[in-house]
Amino acid sequence: MPARVVRWWYARSSIGGMQIDVESDDGKRCIFDVDTTTAEQFQLSVGRELSADELARLEQVHTALGFIRRMQRFLAHRLRSSGEVAQRLRTLGATHEHIALALDLLRGNGVINDERFAYAYVRDCVRLGTRSAQAIRRKLVAAGIAPDLADRALTAEYPADLDMQRARSLARKTLRHLRNATPEQRYRRIRDRLVRQGFPPETVRSILREMMDSAEHP
Repeated sequence: MPARVVRWWYARSSIGGMQIDVESDDGKRCIFDVDTTTAEQFQLSVGRELSADELARLEQVHTALGFIRRMQRFLAHRLRSSGEVAQRLRTLGATHEHIALALDLLRGNGVINDERFAYAYVRDCVRLGTRSAQAIRRKLVAAGIAPDLADRALTAEYPADLDMQRARSLARKTLRHLRNATPEQRYRRIRDRLVRQGFPPETVRSILREMMDSAEHP
């Protein structure tokens, strides 16, 4: 098997932090993008001879970095979870091995971080949204966040009394559109709306009790 030797390399300011030129004894040459961590692990330098296994690894890294380059706009738009990135890679045609490698590269370079994503997502929902804690948790898990991490983020960032505040606000808003409905219709529609928004049963019951009390003692 012809020897494969690194002929030159240069650094680049990106996740694919190096580009190397590999030439075999029969004169065939290949250029690979390589991240700095892989370059350090392989101790890449001019004149370094590569084994077949090392060359196969460099080819995998090069392909994974190619998929990452195709996602630059997707990654720059907002914080992404590993689950969202994996799904995007699948739509681009990446194999399971290339997805795993691309995720490792992105984590190693700090581009994706599920803990940072989860905490920031909850903060944004508290500041801008109307979702219940359970609805936020479902969204996080659907984005590939581990359930225990979703719970920690909610405990840290979602105020304990916010569900009641949001449920009460949603009930009042719904009630304004039910002026001509019967009491039973109002009760049922508000209950259903709160349930659809992910509020827990005890919160829904508490809001409905408030409504009945207020109807009895206007």
